[in-house]
Amino acid sequence: MRCAFMEQNVRGVFCDSYNCKNIATLRIGNPEGPPQLFMQLCRDCAISLVESGEAMGLKAETFVCEHCGKEFDNEKSCKMHAIRCSKCKEEGGDE
Repeated sequence: MRCAFMEQNVRGVFCDSYNCKNIATLRIGNPEGPPQLFMQLCRDCAISLVESGEAMGLKAETFVCEHCGKEFDNEKSCKMHAIRCSKCKEEGGDE
């Protein structure tokens, strides 16, 4: 499941963070998912959320195809792409 920060396109929505009375400028959730599940956040709460995730050791890891440079969010997707990567075939493969 993907999760991303996106700009809040609805004006006048308050931050969903506990005890925060600021207007939300960002939303977090799955971009392809239903909008009802997005969490509305102000910029301060979003920064706090990212900092607390990094403090717990949660970091977004990306895997890059060594042939074409395309980025993936998991190793399996990167390996599956490498099998079919057109630049890899042009270079002669990994064999």
